[in-house]
Amino acid sequence: MEAFPRSPGTANILIKAFVSSGQFLLPLIISLLVWAELWFGWSFMIAAGIMFINALFLYRCTFPPHPGRRLPVIKKTTSSTEHRCSIIDLASYTLYGYISMATFYLVSQWLAQYGQFVAGMSYTMSIKLLSIYTVGSLLCVFITAPLIRNTVRPTTLLMLYTFFSFIALFTVCLHPTFYVVIIFAFVIGFTSAGGVVQIGLTLMAERFPYAKGKATGIYYSAGSIATFTIPLITAHLSQRSIADIMWFDTAIAAIGFLLALFIGLRSRKKNAASLAKGKCRSGWVMQYSFQVMQDLTDK
Repeated sequence: MEAFPRSPGTANILIKAFVSSGQFLLPLIISLLVWAELWFGWSFMIAAGIMFINALFLYRCTFPPHPGRRLPVIKKTTSSTEHRCSIIDLASYTLYGYISMATFYLVSQWLAQYGQFVAGMSYTMSIKLLSIYTVGSLLCVFITAPLIRNTVRPTTLLMLYTFFSFIALFTVCLHPTFYVVIIFAFVIGFTSAGGVVQIGLTLMAERFPYAKGKATGIYYSAGSIATFTIPLITAHLSQRSIADIMWFDTAIAAIGFLLALFIGLRSRKKNAASLAKGKCRSGWVMQYSFQVMQDLTDK
């Protein structure tokens, strides 16, 4: 985000593109190593080499100056209302970080088993659901990046993607048939794993522009808690039925949609208030200038 201050949302979503590319290529690399009867550690060596090349590139890369405060910071008292609003926004974005990570983590871990044991697919076909899911996430990245850069607000995409993710999961739970699961595996990958987590992070960083590092840490810490706690819950649910796991994911997606609505409405309300404040200030300046000119004319 700091390297691309004019388009932080696009840059953040492109990170998801490379993550999805790695998820898509890793099984192919493992299959190639198995076919050639090579050491599995080469997969780690390849990843380490890519990270080393990336580190060299970042070391030589020039970053734009930080557009922060250059004047001495003047302490001012913050009202209790502003403090309460900041706490509400922090809590909502943190919860969304947990929910968004939990939604697609559940699907990525249990979609194949759901297709095999609930939808009645063969093992080989159920494994291909993950590839369909990954293709959907990659396509979403390449569609979302230009949209968020040029035309559509991030909050609008956040609400749309979480809504369609909930609808897709709800449909899969109601009609766990062969073709329904295949079609909506793509839709779920598109809406829940195509950059919606990164959009939430971008909005949180914009809400707290002078604490982007803390915002990123808190947001991804919530996601890490999700990857730790969700398997504990699904392990208990899997003893009853795998279908219950997908219903649980549907409930999480519904909560995520409500949170996205809350974030979007608060963001638009804040933008409207800022715009009204700017218009009021410009109107006061024009009125003051007109009064000065009138006084000079009278003199």
